[in-house]
Amino acid sequence: MLGKCVSAQGSSDDVSIHYPKNLPQIYTDWANYYLERAKSKRKVVDLSADCRDGLLLAEVIEAVTSFKVPDIIKKPKTQQQMHDNVKSCLTTLRLNSVGGLDAITATDIQSGRLKAVLSLFFALSRYKQATKQKISNTSALAKQQQQPLHSPQTQSPQHHPQQQQQVAQMTNR
Repeated sequence: MLGKCVSAQGSSDDVSIHYPKNLPQIYTDWANYYLERAKSKRKVVDLSADCRDGLLLAEVIEAVTSFKVPDIIKKPKTQQQMHDNVKSCLTTLRLNSVGGLDAITATDIQSGRLKAVLSLFFALSRYKQATKQKISNTSALAKQQQQPLHSPQTQSPQHHPQQQQQVAQMTNR
């Protein structure tokens, strides 16, 4: 169910964006979960405002992906330094093949456009989900390879039907 219509913050156009009204809170909580796990002292309070200088955004990226964002200016004093920080964040994600960033610009994030920030966090969450899935698949395959395989002559079908099915699937590949 879609919530109320919210206009893009900092947007120069008058286009309204439809998304659930709690979506910013969902991504705020999601980012804070990873920041807490990384033992960060900072927290996201307002997605669009907190990501503008690139500092907290870099921390979130590092907490979620383990990618170190290089060339971050720790105390940006100018708009250009903030822009450069955000650009470093986006470049790091693109170099590490995080998808879904094509329409996101450093200017959009630095300007506090909520739609761009939500799109970025969506791309991060999809990347994290895909990474977890790969790890899960790899560990399941490793477990499967560690199980001893018995020949069909030594095991009766009623004792290990699942194992025989796995063996049959592996030999059909």
